[in-house]
Amino acid sequence: MASLAASYSKWDRWNDESDDDTVEVRDGAARAQARLARARGLVAGTTEPEARPAPAKDPAPPAPAPRPAHRAERWAEAARLKTRGAAALTPFVIDNVQYLCVANFFETLKTAAGPTKGEAAPSTETTSSIWRIEDDDGLLVEEVQTFRSFGAHGVAHITSEGSHYLAVSMYYADFVAILKWDGSRFEEHQRLPCEGGGGICAFVVDGQQRLAVAEFGKKGVSLFGLEQDKFHHLQYLQADGCCHVSTTCLNKRTYLIAAANWSSTTKWRTASTVFSLTRDVFAPSFDLSSGEGSSTLTYQGRHFCFVAKHKNPDGSCCRRSPLYEWRRGKYQLVQELDHDDGAHGACLFEATNSKLYLAIACCGDREKKSYSRNSPVYEISLDPEIVVRRKKSLPTTGAVAFVAFDLGGRTYLAVANEQDEQRGGNVESVVWAVT
Repeated sequence: MASLAASYSKWDRWNDESDDDTVEVRDGAARAQARLARARGLVAGTTEPEARPAPAKDPAPPAPAPRPAHRAERWAEAARLKTRGAAALTPFVIDNVQYLCVANFFETLKTAAGPTKGEAAPSTETTSSIWRIEDDDGLLVEEVQTFRSFGAHGVAHITSEGSHYLAVSMYYADFVAILKWDGSRFEEHQRLPCEGGGGICAFVVDGQQRLAVAEFGKKGVSLFGLEQDKFHHLQYLQADGCCHVSTTCLNKRTYLIAAANWSSTTKWRTASTVFSLTRDVFAPSFDLSSGEGSSTLTYQGRHFCFVAKHKNPDGSCCRRSPLYEWRRGKYQLVQELDHDDGAHGACLFEATNSKLYLAIACCGDREKKSYSRNSPVYEISLDPEIVVRRKKSLPTTGAVAFVAFDLGGRTYLAVANEQDEQRGGNVESVVWAVT
């Protein structure tokens, strides 16, 4: 019997509004993996999910030729990436080559055995990927590496003393994978303990590279520092409901924003906590609105922060999210910006035309399994008053994150499309030309 591709969400386990606060993330992950294994006719119970059996060796089809590059007009689609439930992206440069790493949360497969044989089902055991991006009078994109991941939720790039690292947080694994560049590809270098990895970000304190990782299982944020080619645990921050982390440095002080969306105690009224660093220790400083993600940027000497809200305090879908500016020692509300549906992520960026933009990722309605939405892009100008106007509405499918990068004198904007109602996680993510 034909069926639609199964829908899946990383929030299905956490935003169930249950008062039961005793189940650990690894238990939930084990149950999910067991259900998935039964559906596929496999045996569950290993600490790390087993790889799928290798398919029969048929002659490999020739690799498809890359589409010819063409110079995209402003705000036109420049490239598409074959992703698998994309949850996060990070751009980086090695040896003057532009790359984009995509953390894939799940893909949709047809089960090979068991009672659901032949039906589509989500698999959080998949691969995340690294894309090389070139400018040849237009964008040429090529997937140059994949690596195994289990519900990858976040990714960050770190460079230190000539070495390059990727840190990948995973919801369905008990570790953060640290990959290191060997001169031609990334290889696994280290595993950091983690219970239900959420968002992840890299930052620098006094010349030391550091990582912040949201952990659903521990209901907080773990901090790590890089020393002698290895990351070491530094501090744990209590932040119930935190799903995304970002940092900024203002007036020579580092701040960490733990964006929180829902907890079993405060429900959808959960606040996002801003921590400040004093004498190498983070401590709570003030609160912002609840949200699924945040983005910060300094532009023309002024400091901005946007928090992407998914739900209102009563649990209804939120269609307005707050833009803040740093004033008198904290972020103060400037105004609330409209978006078509609940916001799951955002990106503040300055383009090569020296203009400030804000892209807001609208995921759609998971309850109705409707994911095609317009994600808005705002232009923000200072005259000196803040003037915000909606610049574009970009078509997205289950959008959860945006990132911007510059290449060949132009700025590009990439979206992580997580899923749609027909193909599940097997949807493409898109890159647009901004300038």
